[in-house]
Amino acid sequence: MNIETLFNLLFEAIFWVGALSYIWMVWDTTKNKISYNWLIGAFLLWIVVVPYYLVKRKSLIEKSQEAPEEHSKSHQVGAWLSVIAWVFYLSWASSDSTNFMTCKEAVGIANELAIANLADFHGVLESKVSSKIVNVSEVYTSEAERTCKGELHYQIDGYGRDAEMLRFRTYIDNGEQWVQLL
Repeated sequence: MNIETLFNLLFEAIFWVGALSYIWMVWDTTKNKISYNWLIGAFLLWIVVVPYYLVKRKSLIEKSQEAPEEHSKSHQVGAWLSVIAWVFYLSWASSDSTNFMTCKEAVGIANELAIANLADFHGVLESKVSSKIVNVSEVYTSEAERTCKGELHYQIDGYGRDAEMLRFRTYIDNGEQWVQLL
């Protein structure tokens, strides 16, 4: 597992902890008649407000039993709509445009493309071509694409073996992952 995959998993875990804790906080403030001002703070600055709310929760419940905060239906609807908005915002924030395949993840597709090109070039069936891409590395990464290189080792029945450098790129176009030989 590479560092990028690990980072993505960590971000996704934080996303779900944040979403679930915010949903719980909406439910808890409604049930215990605690001011919805806490939700506004959590919506804007979750990482600070939710832990602080957990620390203050017992005293907030005691205070709300003495003087409960009345929540109108419109406030309750607004609170739940804020949950939806928060989840959508976090989903959008996590959909980074550079979240396309790594070079190692794209090797299988690049290999299939190389086999098709070699078969076409030599006028043989794809089943007559075997290949493997080794020593894959990243050459360049931008917000729009990742360029990779590797050594393509191939054998064509009736033609023998050969090897050459191969470059390919991964990118996202209209929400779809693409791999292109260069």
